[in-house]
Amino acid sequence: MTKPFLLLFCLIISLNLSAQKLNLETGNTFAFIRHSAMKTPYKSDSEFTYNFKVLGKDNEGKYRLECVLQRIWQKEPSYGRVGEFTVFNSDSIRKTTLQSSGLLIPFSILGKPFEVVLDSLGRVDTVEGLEQLVNNSLDIWQAKDELRAQCIQNLKATPRVEIEGLFRPLSEKKIAYPGSWTSEDKQTQYNVTGKKGALLMIRQSSSKEDTTYSVQKGDIVLNSNTGLKESSQIYYSLSPKVKNGPSEEIETSETIKLVKPVHIKAVDTAWINMAVRISWMSTWLKSGDEDDSLKVFNAFKKYDPIFRGDAYYVSTKLSLMQHFRSDRAYRNYSKELAKTPNHLLESQYSHLFNKLQKVADKSADSAYAIAQYMSKTPSFSDWVHNSFAQDFLRDRYQKPSEEEMRNFAEYVKKLGWTDEEIAQEQKDRMNSSENSYMLLDKLNNSNNLTMQKTAHPLYLWVTSKDNSKDKSVLMKAATEFGKMSPADLQTGNGGRYALLIYDLLQRAGENKTAARLLDGTINQLDGLVKDSLNTERYAQQNILAFAYYLKYKETAATDSAKAVRYLSRAAELSPKSEKESAHASFYDRVFLHSKDSYRGEYLAELFKKGDRSSVLPFIIEHINANPNQLGEMKKTYEGHFPGESFNRFFAEKIITSWALAPDFVLKGIDGKEHGLKDYKGKWLMLDFWGTWCGPCCQEMPSINSFAKEVEEGKHKNVSFLSIACHDTEEKVKSFFTKNNYAMPAVMSDNVIEKNYNVRSYPSKVIISPEGRMLTVNFGTDWKDVVMQFSKIQE
Repeated sequence: MTKPFLLLFCLIISLNLSAQKLNLETGNTFAFIRHSAMKTPYKSDSEFTYNFKVLGKDNEGKYRLECVLQRIWQKEPSYGRVGEFTVFNSDSIRKTTLQSSGLLIPFSILGKPFEVVLDSLGRVDTVEGLEQLVNNSLDIWQAKDELRAQCIQNLKATPRVEIEGLFRPLSEKKIAYPGSWTSEDKQTQYNVTGKKGALLMIRQSSSKEDTTYSVQKGDIVLNSNTGLKESSQIYYSLSPKVKNGPSEEIETSETIKLVKPVHIKAVDTAWINMAVRISWMSTWLKSGDEDDSLKVFNAFKKYDPIFRGDAYYVSTKLSLMQHFRSDRAYRNYSKELAKTPNHLLESQYSHLFNKLQKVADKSADSAYAIAQYMSKTPSFSDWVHNSFAQDFLRDRYQKPSEEEMRNFAEYVKKLGWTDEEIAQEQKDRMNSSENSYMLLDKLNNSNNLTMQKTAHPLYLWVTSKDNSKDKSVLMKAATEFGKMSPADLQTGNGGRYALLIYDLLQRAGENKTAARLLDGTINQLDGLVKDSLNTERYAQQNILAFAYYLKYKETAATDSAKAVRYLSRAAELSPKSEKESAHASFYDRVFLHSKDSYRGEYLAELFKKGDRSSVLPFIIEHINANPNQLGEMKKTYEGHFPGESFNRFFAEKIITSWALAPDFVLKGIDGKEHGLKDYKGKWLMLDFWGTWCGPCCQEMPSINSFAKEVEEGKHKNVSFLSIACHDTEEKVKSFFTKNNYAMPAVMSDNVIEKNYNVRSYPSKVIISPEGRMLTVNFGTDWKDVVMQFSKIQE
């Protein structure tokens, strides 16, 4: 080979093997828009826009770029609100509701410059200035110490990871068309599929067998001159490995576009500062752990002139007023609520709910106007069926007694009410029944379909109840329920009202029509209960259990065998856990006079037959669902199986049906470690709670007394452990010191709640001496349960 050709050959090789370097001009500006979406199971969406300006190279040949987070748009599921989403849009920042401390970093850096340092291959070397920006904002907001630590920790990943994704190089080698290469971990394949000028089209695909993702594919457009991605579209299908269960498929997508710098209006810093300062994330209004009334009302003086028309400020102000537990504070809250425009309460609809409650008895027109806003929220159905509907349990023309009115006047007089205010309230109370009927009529005839469909089944029942002697009215109502679609039945809680009309039909002697209505309702509810996507299925399951019980009663005189089968279904559908008990079911039982379980009646029928093989599994299920009835079940068992040991049955059959309690080792506020193994051989009561949880704090005196008795040895074979969740050790210690509580308490590791499937707070879990667990439903006398359990094994 001649020397010139050899030189040319070496030059070609060096070009192809040289690194894929950035080539950015000083002063050049550009922006990246990154959009990511998770389709399942959370359906979240986000879009971030970063502006960049090339400042030049430093002495080490690294590029320094000024970076500004210019725009954010996020849509995420709301915490604790099924089917709802929280939207954060920096273009309309005043519509933000501060539910998550995750907004503190974006709020801190939005619109403010910091620097990104890239090496010659486009890899992020450092991100400088972020921590200072965040700390400056946290100082202004007087953010809680634990949130400051959390933010600084999160800065190690966010937004650095976002920025790395924008610039991350594809290969250290020169990329050309045609060409292909494999990533260093050998999992991802890249193929250059086309070229258009300086733009290279690259196809990427990979498959991994670990916990990160199973499939990744996408298309990338790379500018070979600058070394920047012009665009990319990547799709992920994730299947995280789960112990003792199937993997949950998660689908996500990511799109990145290189665009011209994006310019928007200046960030509303004044609103952000106000919003964080008066939120739960700040100590600005506090003295110690409590809100300081002087600080709170000084904040109102400062911000009222500026933000009186701002929805977030108004609703948060009302919430702060609610925190002060006094008659005067409650009255101030009520007055402020009454003068607050309805549209400002939409985002925090608990206040809208309270306002509607206060107005409903006084003015049908005003209540209807509030209800129009309320109908846009998930709480509208709850208000209609569980609050408003109670107005119709009393007789239409029943007025408050003179004694009731006199007692009311004496009470509010002590609160400083004027004679005029008392007289007006008494007048409103006298007319409240008629106002309720007027409001129901407005809802039922509304052009707003949500309002109309929600109220219509209630309207049918109220009309039937008030005309219970007119059979034609009852028959018409039954016909309407027969034609009602499952969706409309669910929207209007039609199962409850259909069964109420069933009762009216039976009382009127229309048994055949009643039977048809009952059969149709059972059929409708059965379909709704079987729908796993129906978020209200457990409440409807409880109504369905009662419907089958009614069918049992209806059939008992003519076909006892068939009747027992209906009773069996009622028992089978009775709730087996706190989740299946459903909050709304309490109100259904108030209206229907139904029971929370029909296992007791079914067990009695099984005992009559002497069918031991059927009885024993049902006893186990019944005790697990209703542990407070252990004593009653023991008597029943020993009465039907004389000579047999119930204690042995409890140990060998019931306890062994419980799941094994997950192991744990947690740090106590006493500085010592507490593990599950420390309590082996004793009954252990776990209490999951938090200082932020009102109901938890209310029951703490009783819990402290119980823990003290356990410590003193008054309860043989019983231990107790308090687990503070979503809390800080400092807060828990302060809470205990302030209230003089002394009990063994540990801090959650944010894992134990998931392992123990804690759904709400407070939550109680009993662990047997053998290490098996049973969750005690909320409202159950857990002290009595653990004492019964411990005594039966003495």
